Amino acid sequence: SDEGYVLSEGETGRVGLRRFNFATRETIATIYEHPEWDIDSVTMRDGVPYAAYFTADRDEVHYFDPAAAKQHASLRRALGDVEVWVPSRAKDGSRMLVWAGNEADPGVLYFFDPAARKMDEVSQYRPNLDIRLLAKPRPVQYTARDGTVIRGYLTLPRGREAKRLPLIIMPHGGPYGIRDKLAYNDEVQLLANRGYAVLQPNYRGSGGYGDAFFELGTDQIGRAMQDDLDDAMDWAVAEGLADPKRVCVVGGSYGGYAAIFAVLRNPERYACA
Repeated sequence: SDEGYVLSEGETGRVGLRRFNFATRETIATIYEHPEWDIDSVTMRDGVPYAAYFTADRDEVHYFDPAAAKQHASLRRALGDVEVWVPSRAKDGSRMLVWAGNEADPGVLYFFDPAARKMDEVSQYRPNLDIRLLAKPRPVQYTARDGTVIRGYLTLPRGREAKRLPLIIMPHGGPYGIRDKLAYNDEVQLLANRGYAVLQPNYRGSGGYGDAFFELGTDQIGRAMQDDLDDAMDWAVAEGLADPKRVCVVGGSYGGYAAIFAVLRNPERYACA
């Protein structure tokens, strides 16, 4: 057959799952497109789509199989206020591994037998951590100097008033097509535990927000992408959360470049990198 499935941008600039004719190079039909978020990946079963994955503020899934959707919903109800994922399952669905956790809980892995309705703990991801000490990140957004809305995640230290805190701006790596989300992060939790506010901006060029936002980052390394980090600081200071004299930029990979360039370009702004 000349037909298959592709992930490609549609008229809205969102990446969606489409049926495609490779001979004529034409899209035949859109199978699934989310109105707000790019589809990150799709899993197939027996040659047909089984599930589409995307990231809103956290990872989400759209099941094409109604039975799988129903099972996922019942697992979430059973396990409470956590995200639930099935990293591995038997081909016939008779047994599976189930992960449960969230941005303030590193998570637990269970072995699940659906027929027996039995779930046993396999392992904890961070058994030595007291999760009662962990901070809960939350989504935020601010407007950059050119009017672009930038979304990101703010983690505030527990037990401290959210006023004039030392601030760590933590740009993600990549930079293009990568993004931060609500997910457990060892570095963020360590810093919050030591009394720092941590801000993770999804600066222009980050993935998941559609083609137009991605393209805003073109040729903007060290320029508007860097402005977005400076503007994140200004937002946090204006909100009264951050002490302007105690702001540091921290990152790895592209985030490391952005941290070094932040103090080279604007040494008057940042205490460290």
